[in-house]
Amino acid sequence: MKISTGVKPKSYFLINLSQYCQVDRKESSLDIYAFLSRYRSLLDGAFIKKVYHIPPKLFILQINSPGTGRIDLYMSLEKGIYTSTKIEDVQPTQTALNLRKILQEKKIQRIEQINFDRVVKIRIHPNISVIIELFREGNLIVTVDDKIEFAVHQREWKNRKIIKGEIYLPPSQFDPITSRNDEIEKILSGSSATVVQTLATRMNLGGDLAEELCYRAGIDKSTPAKESTEFIAKLRDQLQSTLGESEEGKCYVYDNQGIISPVRLNHLGEEPSLVTDDFNAEIGKRMVELIEESAESISMKKRIESQQKTIEEYEAKSILMFHCGTIIMSRLKEMNRIISDARMIDSREGNRKLPENAVLDRAKKTVDLTIDDAVISLDIRKSAGENADEYFISGKDYKKRIENARIALQESIKSTAKEGEKRKARKRKFWFEKYRWTFTSEGNLVIAGRDRKTNETAVKKHMESSDIYVHADLYGAPSTIVKSLDGKRPEQKSIEEACAFAVSFSRAWSAGISSGSAYWVYPEQVSKSPESGEYVSTGSWIIRGKRNYVFSLPLVIYLAPIEYQGDSLMMASTVSENPMFSENAIKIMPGKASRGEIVRKISDKYSFVPDDVDPVIPPGGSIIQVD
Repeated sequence: MKISTGVKPKSYFLINLSQYCQVDRKESSLDIYAFLSRYRSLLDGAFIKKVYHIPPKLFILQINSPGTGRIDLYMSLEKGIYTSTKIEDVQPTQTALNLRKILQEKKIQRIEQINFDRVVKIRIHPNISVIIELFREGNLIVTVDDKIEFAVHQREWKNRKIIKGEIYLPPSQFDPITSRNDEIEKILSGSSATVVQTLATRMNLGGDLAEELCYRAGIDKSTPAKESTEFIAKLRDQLQSTLGESEEGKCYVYDNQGIISPVRLNHLGEEPSLVTDDFNAEIGKRMVELIEESAESISMKKRIESQQKTIEEYEAKSILMFHCGTIIMSRLKEMNRIISDARMIDSREGNRKLPENAVLDRAKKTVDLTIDDAVISLDIRKSAGENADEYFISGKDYKKRIENARIALQESIKSTAKEGEKRKARKRKFWFEKYRWTFTSEGNLVIAGRDRKTNETAVKKHMESSDIYVHADLYGAPSTIVKSLDGKRPEQKSIEEACAFAVSFSRAWSAGISSGSAYWVYPEQVSKSPESGEYVSTGSWIIRGKRNYVFSLPLVIYLAPIEYQGDSLMMASTVSENPMFSENAIKIMPGKASRGEIVRKISDKYSFVPDDVDPVIPPGGSIIQVD
């Protein structure tokens, strides 16, 4: 492994990164479980000697283990945790020095996984804990007496706060390993999603492990969760069996899927391309780069922040210039009188007085007026109209500067996106990502065409007899398909959500319309056969028979990440509390903010590559709505 900052790890016995250890993803819950099962004994009872911080998101604890000697515990907030036998000293950052004051020479009592989640807790004598959260942007939190003393990222959600002085609460209170059958039954019976979705998200198992448990237990993963309570005993047995297998240290490599796993993944339907007896050694061979952000990318991030600040300043100045010009024009007679009086005072001719809100500067030949919290500077050598023109010209000049600054900002964002794509962009794409897509709150997949060609293929290739066809009541709107679940037609709730989705991804969004209508029909009503003399173009379809209309559909989209088959995807939904969402959603509506600006804000919030966010944003301008 190579680290470009001068830290040189040697003799690795564990490099354990990413969801099922795919190099471009985070650790999974099972990876963490396997790591702690095999290496807890080396860390429990050890003393922390030093703390290092390699900006922005790599922390290293130099530990002295009674049985092994020096061990360095790497904690990469974007990748995972692992250990090596030695690093070379690096210049400590201020953050590292602050952490040393809290942790240095302290004894580790126990390192543990919280609720089988992607959360590791290091208990330190007597009352300190270091908590590493390995989801989304990642976080490192230090608590004293369970109160937060330090956090890399301070955040606040509906149900918990990562803020200094607050009691630390883990992201999930549910532990699938220690939970009782009645607790599992309550989750399954109360879920409107499928069994695999519920296991993955609400029971902290993650996508691949959830699919593997369903496969091993002989359960159709698309079974509604509420209908799968009879399988609880089977699922628990398979979970215990899988956990035991992960403790053996074996390695299963699936090159076609880009997956390295501590257990055999039968649900993939293929044999592993390589099986070894040393999971950790195989990961070590395949991990090439550790640090997530180079000095160059940090510099680019600062440049983007500076450009954004400049744009905000230009926008404020442009608004102020136009505001001042408008005030002058609305009081033209009064302004000309003040200018005339100021000229007389400046030349010491006559006995004139200025209003109390006016100040004459003889050196600059200006008189400053405070009106409506704005300071208007009038050049007494010019008329009021000429002064107003100067303000309007200045306002237009700032608008041009804003345009140029935005172009420069977009170029910087593109450069960052390209760099981020090298580090974080998903390699695996699912078939439905070719289209507009979402999952309804009941778990039905919805796909919609992006253009004429995909409108055509969505219907021809993917519409089945048990699906529903949806179309916004607008010309040129996308053909939208609501897929059935286990051969059962979608329920009315899912159909209405798909109708709202079709309207939001039509030209109504870019037109700034607040609501619209859509209709749905059965597949047998959708035809490509025109009447005599008619022509049906690519992407268009003939609808025969009754159309079932849904009216007054709001153009509102909620965006948040979901976990799907071991991948983290950004999803657009018409429902704020979609069970698929793994974080609180951002609400957007039609507005004037540019697409690039919205993509950037969402990418920054969820630490996603912009190229993974852009495809799920509706066409046209938007605005982020804060409820």
